[in-house]
Amino acid sequence: MKNSLILSLLSVCLLLSTGLKSQDAKAASILDALSKKMQQYESVSASFSSKMTDKQSGTSVNQKGSIKVSGDSYKLVMGDITVLSDGTNVWTYSKKTNEVMVDLAEDVYDEEGIEPAQLFTIWETGFKNQYVALETLDGKSCHAIKLFPKLPKDKSYHTIKLYIDEKAMEMKRAIIYGKEGNEIIYDLNSFDTGYINSSEFKFDKTKYPGVEVIDNR
Repeated sequence: MKNSLILSLLSVCLLLSTGLKSQDAKAASILDALSKKMQQYESVSASFSSKMTDKQSGTSVNQKGSIKVSGDSYKLVMGDITVLSDGTNVWTYSKKTNEVMVDLAEDVYDEEGIEPAQLFTIWETGFKNQYVALETLDGKSCHAIKLFPKLPKDKSYHTIKLYIDEKAMEMKRAIIYGKEGNEIIYDLNSFDTGYINSSEFKFDKTKYPGVEVIDNR
């Protein structure tokens, strides 16, 4: 996850150490400001595009999706798959098979590691952070910050890199670097903070005639 550099000169060691502390402090300050802004919103909606690349095989998959979040509840749509959660239960619906699997949210979170409801505040717990630099993304100046899980053995990834719009103070891109050589890029295309009805976070089987329910709870 982090390169270990053994330096013979004590002065160089101290210089690097001071630099890293400064970078971490800067990252923490930016992420804290982003968290405070996100706390102002009761609900968040966003559309995004994703690209998953397997560097070992050289293959990639592109998708578009949307997500709505309110507290611990969320609605995630990607292709034929819709995932709903009211914070207690998770419904995963496949349009292709007309099936929905029902699980306890705590079981899904344990397996997946990243819960969608925390995508806009993922940096707040369980990570060390490091400021990288100001980088240009789609013509906009963005803070690039790396997140490293404090318990890497429990995760399928080793690093998350965030791009935060310097002026708007909004997340524009997140890159997840997997341990097996996979890389997933999420680009946020739109962002809205309007009201979301709580009914959107629960699966209503009356709207899906003939749906097969597989209850794993």
